[in-house]
Amino acid sequence: MKYTLLIAALLISLLTSCGSVDLNADIPVFDTGVNPDSWASIPAGEFYKGQFNDVASTAAYEIMVTDVTVSQYAEFLNSALNDGSVKINESSKAMPAPTKSSL
Repeated sequence: MKYTLLIAALLISLLTSCGSVDLNADIPVFDTGVNPDSWASIPAGEFYKGQFNDVASTAAYEIMVTDVTVSQYAEFLNSALNDGSVKINESSKAMPAPTKSSL
């Protein structure tokens, strides 16, 4: 009897707690305070790579502080196509890596 009442109470609370969901609601936007177009300078130097502590060196470079968005990448591709630094043909679809000046 106690088991049946417990299951009934759980079932009733589960069914009454379910509400409708608005699938057309706007996606929330959060302001993190970080400029998504900002870059960080990485100085030239040596670093450990791999699991065997191999030492490699790199030249100085810049990297975006946040991940590149689809919109930023599409803007880069369109501007690269317009200025001729990228050409689309059937034999090769390779393109150079984006640089700070191109984004």
